[in-house]
Amino acid sequence: MENWLEIDLNKLKSNYEYIKKISGSNLCPVVKANAYGLGSIRIAKELVELGANIFAVAFLDEAILLRENGIEKDILVFNYVDLEELSEKYNEKIILTLFSLEQLKNILNIRIASKIRFHIKINTGMNRLGFDEKDIDELCYLIKKYNLKVEGIYSHFSDVEDENFTRKQYMEFIRVSEIIEEKLSKNFVKHISNSAGALKYKEFNLDFIRCGMGLYGLQPLKVKDENISNVLSWKSKISDLRNLSKGERISYGNEEIEEDKKIAIVPIGYSHGYIFQNSKNGYVIINGLKANILGNIFMDQMIVDVTEIEGISIGHEVVVLGDGVEAEEIGKSSNTIADDVISKISLRVKRIYK
Repeated sequence: MENWLEIDLNKLKSNYEYIKKISGSNLCPVVKANAYGLGSIRIAKELVELGANIFAVAFLDEAILLRENGIEKDILVFNYVDLEELSEKYNEKIILTLFSLEQLKNILNIRIASKIRFHIKINTGMNRLGFDEKDIDELCYLIKKYNLKVEGIYSHFSDVEDENFTRKQYMEFIRVSEIIEEKLSKNFVKHISNSAGALKYKEFNLDFIRCGMGLYGLQPLKVKDENISNVLSWKSKISDLRNLSKGERISYGNEEIEEDKKIAIVPIGYSHGYIFQNSKNGYVIINGLKANILGNIFMDQMIVDVTEIEGISIGHEVVVLGDGVEAEEIGKSSNTIADDVISKISLRVKRIYK
């Protein structure tokens, strides 16, 4: 194996139990984007064993994949769903998000509309998906007229570090939810907190929280929580070593080296999902020491500086992420975020579960 992901299921369990305990709520693990790159099927199966009764994904195909691989718990779909695909693939364990009047009216035109389970999404300030208050009267009218199976209401925090805005979002969500419940004469499951919200505002954790990044070992807040354990390590091996003299050039772009160097070639590149923007900024770990990335990252390889690292040879292990290289750090040096770093890891990289 030239490169692989090691995923520590004991640490996944630790994170699950910690977030559940500190939040005081049930968890809805978010397994969209292949469980942030960790492998949605295996991760979901582990989480079912830990007690998860509902999961969340972005798209219908992600829900179908879980269903086809033995996940029989409820699955909430966040995003747009193609109606033709919905008519062919929907089953009773899948819950769709209602987020606009136009979307709802389109759904009412398909034959299975009365069979579909729904959660309503409320826009509380992120201005992504969700109903505005002005639409609530018509929304409730249509739900009653067509006897739709609405089971929950939710929204999403946009920046939990902004306490004033977060509290404003929460109060708006509760206020609009109460209007809907009164109009429909029914109490609904309610949820708004993500991993960051769950850790920072226990009082906002309602029927369940939707946890993604904290579950997988990423830090949801600016202040590091030492109780959240990194779940994954991305590793590779040195494929070649080369001694270069001052003035020689490396990589695309013919970057000139300013002093004698020993370099190692590592068979990981941007086609494996490594962030290209981390060229010249990032590093890997070899023998417990940092080896800086030199030049531009290739599609399938990168060059690292091993001048000061002794006792290495072809086949020597390289830590690309985890065990000393944090996703948050790669995100910062690449002008992106930790979620982006791990969710981009390609299926070319083998997953190994420990």
